[in-house]
Amino acid sequence: MDTVLVGGASVLLFAGGVFLLQDRLNKSSLSPTAKRLAHYAMVALILGAAVVAINWHSTMWLATR
Repeated sequence: MDTVLVGGASVLLFAGGVFLLQDRLNKSSLSPTAKRLAHYAMVALILGAAVVAINWHSTMWLATR
């Protein structure tokens, strides 16, 4: 299985969804502080998804060696 392709595409799709949510959040009537904290949380989710994808790829690669 091509884990780089699947993992990379998954992270990109996830990041695209998060950025759409961030755009919708910017248009909401929440306070600026709540918006900022939500943006930080979403960026942390993107980074977490990237770490999970890299760990999955590493585990699969080591299992085949």
